[in-house]
Amino acid sequence: TGYKICAEQLAFIKELSTFRHGALGLPGHSGPELPPYVEGMSDDERKATRRQRALCYAQRRLWRGQRTRLLSNLSILNHYRCKEVFFNVNADFRGRLYPEAEVISYQGPDWLRSLWEFSEGQPIKTEGDSDWLYIHAANCYGLSREPYHHRIAFIRERLELYRVCVFDPVVCLHILEKAADPFRFLAAI
Repeated sequence: TGYKICAEQLAFIKELSTFRHGALGLPGHSGPELPPYVEGMSDDERKATRRQRALCYAQRRLWRGQRTRLLSNLSILNHYRCKEVFFNVNADFRGRLYPEAEVISYQGPDWLRSLWEFSEGQPIKTEGDSDWLYIHAANCYGLSREPYHHRIAFIRERLELYRVCVFDPVVCLHILEKAADPFRFLAAI
């Protein structure tokens, strides 16, 4: 099966990567700030600040790794933006397929999974087809334990609001933050 990268989704993720403190779980371009030592601190306050600074150093190491992975993946994905991609897969004993690629694949973090779409998509022709898309969107929102008819109703009731999100997702970050998998939810709506 051929895949392609959704250019709009890639542009949205690139825009979020420029935010200072990040958004929707993506690391921003600025790491955690160190708490300052203030003149006139008591010994207890100095110890508490030292603990906070040690924690901040650990958070900075994690942030640096996440930021480097994000930027390198975005750079690689940019090369495949207008191309059809095929993945080599391995099957386990149950018949589940796992892609061999580690950096770019349709499995991984939410933002990476949301980029891929079939290169030859099929139109939605019936109400049943759209219902399955609504179920998928509700699953990405975090309602996977609800009955099917509740998931369909949940998306249908908010369809106009979600259309606004699609046209300007940065303005609707407060809506996307409520979703369990915000990037895949945006791709589904």
